[in-house]
Amino acid sequence: MKNFTVLAVLLTTCGAASIETWAADSQASYLKHCSLCHQPDAQGIPGTFPRIWGRVGQIAATPEGAAFVAQAVLWGMSGTISVDDVPVTGVMPGVPHVSDEEITAIVEYLITEGGTVKNTSAFSLETVKAARAGGRVPQAATNALRNELFEAGVIK
Repeated sequence: MKNFTVLAVLLTTCGAASIETWAADSQASYLKHCSLCHQPDAQGIPGTFPRIWGRVGQIAATPEGAAFVAQAVLWGMSGTISVDDVPVTGVMPGVPHVSDEEITAIVEYLITEGGTVKNTSAFSLETVKAARAGGRVPQAATNALRNELFEAGVIK
């Protein structure tokens, strides 16, 4: 059975009028917790902060990628990565103080590009809960996992 994401639950239980509310709340959470670095439009700053708009859905398309996204958001990551063929070296702080539901809403917002793209990812609230239950992961370990997924073609 396909997992139910926050967006799917809203669509089936609240109706279309709540889509705008969900999108506004999810965007507000993104702006509050992520936009300082990734920028309000999630395009990042090349070479400094990576673009995440148009990428999170692709990364979270597989269970491994979805688990990585949850781990990175919760616990952060540090080191060097390559995004759009541009190396980025830095630190992304995690947000373990943010609820699983709000983290899910933020990631759903990014996956669906503000509700304009269908969510075909493996990401769900359960993904975040599992990442939290697994305990804190060192940022360098999350970066190493990201590099493994990049080498395997899960992250492009």
